[in-house]
Amino acid sequence: MKKLLGIVIVSLLVYQSNLSAAAPFNAVLWVNEEFITSKDPTTFQKLIYEGEQKVKMLENISKKYGGKNVREKKLNAYVFTAYYEDNSPIIIQATPKFKSKENAEELALVYGKMIGQLPTFLKKGIKTIHLHNRGNNWFAESSTGIIVIHAGSLVRGDQLEFNEEMLLHESVHVSIDNAYTDLKTNKYLKKLEPKEWKLAVHLDHKFVSEYSKIEGEAFPESIQAWIMVRYKKDRIYEKTYNKIIESIPNRLKYFDEQNYDVYPLLETSSSVEFKKLVAVEFPEALKPFDQIKKDNWEQYMSFKNSSSWPYGAWVEVRTKNGDKRIYSWTVDKNLKNVLKTTKKQCENGRKRNKKVFTNSEICIVYSINGVETTSEEKIKYAEEFYKKKASESFEKNPWILEKPKITKKPEGEEEKLAPKAEATKVDEKPKKVKQKEEPSQTQEVTEKEVVWEVYAKPTVGAMMLSFKVTESYTLKKSENAKKNFRKIVKKVLKECKKKGQVGQGKCIVTVIKYYEPNDPSKNRKLVNTSGINIKDVRVSWSGLESGEFFGEKKKTEIVKKEPKAEAEAKAEAEAKAKAKTKKKKSKSKVKEEATESGNIIKELKELKELYESGFLTKEQFEKAKDILLYKNN
Repeated sequence: MKKLLGIVIVSLLVYQSNLSAAAPFNAVLWVNEEFITSKDPTTFQKLIYEGEQKVKMLENISKKYGGKNVREKKLNAYVFTAYYEDNSPIIIQATPKFKSKENAEELALVYGKMIGQLPTFLKKGIKTIHLHNRGNNWFAESSTGIIVIHAGSLVRGDQLEFNEEMLLHESVHVSIDNAYTDLKTNKYLKKLEPKEWKLAVHLDHKFVSEYSKIEGEAFPESIQAWIMVRYKKDRIYEKTYNKIIESIPNRLKYFDEQNYDVYPLLETSSSVEFKKLVAVEFPEALKPFDQIKKDNWEQYMSFKNSSSWPYGAWVEVRTKNGDKRIYSWTVDKNLKNVLKTTKKQCENGRKRNKKVFTNSEICIVYSINGVETTSEEKIKYAEEFYKKKASESFEKNPWILEKPKITKKPEGEEEKLAPKAEATKVDEKPKKVKQKEEPSQTQEVTEKEVVWEVYAKPTVGAMMLSFKVTESYTLKKSENAKKNFRKIVKKVLKECKKKGQVGQGKCIVTVIKYYEPNDPSKNRKLVNTSGINIKDVRVSWSGLESGEFFGEKKKTEIVKKEPKAEAEAKAEAEAKAKAKTKKKKSKSKVKEEATESGNIIKELKELKELYESGFLTKEQFEKAKDILLYKNN
């Protein structure tokens, strides 16, 4: 049905802090372009031409993708009336820019049939369609029942797969949201929402998408998700189904209880199989991949062998280690259009984040039709878009064209180094290996090399960006390991707040990794996309005490048995070394205990304030207090 809209992953959203947990989707609207198609049944009956009439028409004159700048103007429009089996007639007003009644009628017929595919309960609020032949920024006016369609892509002869989904989204605004809208200002009033809906939102403690966190967008996004799992199960992936079910179970139940008239939709049988998901590989050049990026890559790759959409492109601007990135992808029937649209969308995202990316960090075409581009292709497409600026970028960022390679040493060199490499495997240290004496097995280690990697992301602002700080240093046993760790956390949060367009919001730590180069068995990581509570992270000389192991564990070394006298002497030396450090440990222990007791007092005060303000009941307060005291005993 038209060109698949490019998806740009960079969002500026503001939403309630008490429901700020990461949502499973960026927007439900863009999850699946096939869950309604032109082949689905429609209640449309006929289209009658009423002639040219002088009418008021709304138009979105914003040239910015996703922008909104509404203008009302009197036009001599082509007017049609669409009739439906299950609904009152709907007026379709087409702009005079169509230049003929025939051109306007052709498109009015397309959208007239499309409206007929909507469930009856979403048609009831639609009064008038304002149809324009340019642009792509649709919108709805809930108070008047007007949906403004900018059908630029469809008029050009492309096929915008998301037409039906976009129409469904806007129909929710005029058929459901209109009950909670100020008729004079057309402003959404949250206070008018039903109590049952508010309770469902409260019980879910989560949104189905980041877009639904914007005021007034929760109903359209949630209803679309509900229709997917209840009526179009066979057109979505199983993991999509599970994400929706797990994130908003109480909202789904709320919609089930409304007894909506969903004709001509048919309820999906429980025996219907899910849409098949093709396993894909995630290219090294585009790593790291968070869950949202994985979902987008899988969706992009699903068009790889599509006969309907033969061309696709993935464009991305990123820093060297990929901790900051903006990406965009599009599929279409024309390669030139794909490249132009996708690069433009990526560049718009880059310009909106000038503080994050340098001038030399530009949007690069990393994949075409699911195949990674060569260095020559990257240069070619960059020069087409950026001209001279492209060569300057590659000079300053040669890593863009580099590929990770395993360098092979000359055969002679390998033979010379082979015996040394074997010896190193036994002890895994750069020192010479001794056959008889092995002091490394008995001497207490008082310092070691450690590496921390801490990731943070904004909860508002440039939410799809993440920030990483990596620090390696020599940790002495006498030092406070937790203090060093907290310095690194402060550093990454500071960078996130500075470059992440946070404003009045905040940054959260999502990933913590701990390495010991000489002892991989100590490798640990903590991951929580909703935010890690740093107070709960336990750090000591032993490393990150909580978290799961990652990487390959160091192979167990076989140590030869020593003569009894030699073993006793070594044990005595070890006991003396431990006695020396005992005093230092006791001092640091007192400090840690004092800090912990201070934290307990602070948390008890916070609980008391919540109780006194009425936020907690007496029973909740007592239970929380008992848990806190028990946890710190």
